[in-house]
Amino acid sequence: MARAKLGWVSYNGVIRASVAPAGLALSVVFVFRVGHPPLLIPWLALEPVQTRKFLWVTYYTTAVQVGNGRVNFEFADQNLVQAVQPWLRVA
Repeated sequence: MARAKLGWVSYNGVIRASVAPAGLALSVVFVFRVGHPPLLIPWLALEPVQTRKFLWVTYYTTAVQVGNGRVNFEFADQNLVQAVQPWLRVA
């Protein structure tokens, strides 16, 4: 993905996302992998995807339910939006 942000941390150009029946899988490229193990977020922990435009870029945001809180996940990848549509509603 070109742009992604999980919570307040930006992973521009170094995060990889894939979709599986079990959930959304995130990992970072090898150089940045220390301290960042692969992460599988179950579909039930993700909220519907919201769309917003800023200048010429379309951003997509969802939230990950973590215990009693939530962490925002923002990305700018149209292919990922299309891939998650079987499991998440996109508004």
